[in-house]
Amino acid sequence: MADSSGILSDVVITGRNLEGLEGTKALITSQSPGITVHVITGDLGDMKTLPALCSKLLAPADPSKHQQSLFVNNAGTLSDCNTPILSQTDPEAIQEYFGVNITSMIVLTTRFLSALPSSPQYVINITSLLASVFKQGYQLYSPSRAARNAFMGVLGAEMPSVRQLNYSPGPCNTDMYIGVPEKFRVGTEHVLTAEQSIRRLLGILKEDSFESGATIDYFDQSS
Repeated sequence: MADSSGILSDVVITGRNLEGLEGTKALITSQSPGITVHVITGDLGDMKTLPALCSKLLAPADPSKHQQSLFVNNAGTLSDCNTPILSQTDPEAIQEYFGVNITSMIVLTTRFLSALPSSPQYVINITSLLASVFKQGYQLYSPSRAARNAFMGVLGAEMPSVRQLNYSPGPCNTDMYIGVPEKFRVGTEHVLTAEQSIRRLLGILKEDSFESGATIDYFDQSS
């Protein structure tokens, strides 16, 4: 969230791992000492506590103070790549997976836009090439990414004033990527660091010339 001069003033981060969040906070404040980082732990997969978590996340939002706002949705899980599609028979497990990867994203996005009706607003959906390129091992992951992209499309149709972007970060050397069995990994010839992909996204946002609603991959050369 930024003040009237466009300077980033407040950042809110959430996740289940407090130690990891504190590490992210330290990294942000070391690069930008003037930013206030709010660390809020929570489980986006718990539908019973999700409304309360949303309220905590949005508590620092102040329409009179924050004239610009940006929401980045990077929350998500992979699921077990080794479980074949015909073994996806547990409705509770499937519902839980989509709760984390789709429901929480929709609820957080709509609550965010309602809490900060300032202009401009930016919504960034971290997506994946696997939303449209289908590979073995991604029985739940691919449908979840496709659904998120579809939600963003409808959001753009209903709220054209919101600047929105689907950003595909490429294969990054994160815990999530490392957890994928080697035979299911995609893009192994071009594995990136998280810092490389983040710099690319920041460059896109700084230039701010992308078409709202566009899907941009790290490796796209025309954007």
